[in-house]
Amino acid sequence: MAHRSLIACVLWSFASCKGNDDTGADDDPGDSDGPLSFEFTDRVPAQEFDSRIADSALAAHQTGNMLLASTGIVVADEKVQDRLNIEGAGGLDFRAGGLDCWAREPYPMFSFPIDYSGCSAYQMAGGVFVADHPTGPLLFEFQNFQITDRSIGGVLALDREGAFADPLYWQAYNSDSLNPGLDNRVPIGINVDSGNYGISWTGGASVDFVAQEWAMWGVMDFTFGTEPVQVIYGGLDPADVPADDPPGADVLKSSLNWLECRCPQSGLSFMAMPLQVEAVTLDIDSFELEPDAVDDPTISMEVDALLDGDATLTWTGCGSWDVAYATAAAEIIVSRDQLTGVLSFACETLAIPDTERCDAMVDAAARLPSTFTVEITEQQVTSSAKEAADNEFDNAWCHLY
Repeated sequence: MAHRSLIACVLWSFASCKGNDDTGADDDPGDSDGPLSFEFTDRVPAQEFDSRIADSALAAHQTGNMLLASTGIVVADEKVQDRLNIEGAGGLDFRAGGLDCWAREPYPMFSFPIDYSGCSAYQMAGGVFVADHPTGPLLFEFQNFQITDRSIGGVLALDREGAFADPLYWQAYNSDSLNPGLDNRVPIGINVDSGNYGISWTGGASVDFVAQEWAMWGVMDFTFGTEPVQVIYGGLDPADVPADDPPGADVLKSSLNWLECRCPQSGLSFMAMPLQVEAVTLDIDSFELEPDAVDDPTISMEVDALLDGDATLTWTGCGSWDVAYATAAAEIIVSRDQLTGVLSFACETLAIPDTERCDAMVDAAARLPSTFTVEITEQQVTSSAKEAADNEFDNAWCHLY
């Protein structure tokens, strides 16, 4: 969310940086006979604030999308679909057909590699070994498989045991390639912009050959630094997404046509999505315990604060979501010395051209306690969260072109 700096006030003239006081009073502080002393309050509302999605939440979004996209690309192969059909007791004579850029044996039997080194036009590389393990699960062994600048390595097991009791459903979980099972969980390594994360996935999956859709639901867990992070796909709580009971329309669904979109295009996901606040814009008039008739300019201050909130993303298309954000009104604690410094700078740069008035404001700020409180409304937090999701989440990344 954009904010106006004091430097901009100087460059664009004081008139462009006026507040929005609608009292009809004289708007030129230089011509005012305003008081030469003020009393300031230690609680003020934020006029605006700048924020971004916290690093942990952004990493969770990117990591989950990489796992879903990578799995969807593997499932798009017609021979993989043959294995799914056979292993999933589908009983269909089916071929997906269509364009592909990867290489594999033309008539593989049970286990086979897929080489994506010829997929540079689609920003993909690396390989995947599709293994029909003798103990039962079908394994996707990602071998430095890459999409754009992200990569994945590790094993995703698709297991009929523990799955929904219909054909073409699986329990999906991270595991070991030699001895797969829920009692031998090896994290899947996923590298995204902010680093490499070892993720755990537990949930379900299904394929609908008639509708040409691949579906997944479940819970992804990893650690960001020392902070545990969890994303729920297909519901709002882990209890909503057991492997043996698919949650209906809320599952994440992707097209078997891999050229259509990298990401799911329907379903919902839920996660904590804190906002990192980096600056606040305040109206100087809001500090005055006894407001006068002079409309003073706004000031911008750098801050470092984290606002809590939970995001429910309803996927509405390729790289698009409706965001419901659950949060509350928030307070940010700011140093009195920072305020006096910003006001002093305003005086020096003539952002407040009445020198005596400006000095009186600096004096009033200096008499505040060591900190003061900036109040942010629930509506402001929600609006900022939705804007941040639109700007920072995987929109363009989901599209192949």
